[in-house]
Amino acid sequence: MDVASPAPGAGSAWSRRPTGLLQGSPIGPRTRISANEKPRERRVLELELELENECADRVAAAGYRVHQNPTRREISDARRATGDTGKPEKAPEYLIEGHAFDCYTPTIWRPLP
Repeated sequence: MDVASPAPGAGSAWSRRPTGLLQGSPIGPRTRISANEKPRERRVLELELELENECADRVAAAGYRVHQNPTRREISDARRATGDTGKPEKAPEYLIEGHAFDCYTPTIWRPLP
């Protein structure tokens, strides 16, 4: 995965250069599945969360500073610092180089829009 390349149809690549360490790791809590999930939905959710964690690892390994699962306060502070108005009701999974990002994990049940 080349984090500097855009997804098909996504427009231009993000131009921000990484400021972290190559082969770095994300900070913040890993995404974990709740023990209360229904067994039928559990496997789908496990796959989605596994991919979410893998994405954080890959982006951090490419040298980007990744904060996984930031608090609402950390998101608010980052948005204020970067001028990102965002959607206040959303809770993005990452702060990458200080910018809020949501993780979308396509599955056979939820393909790309």
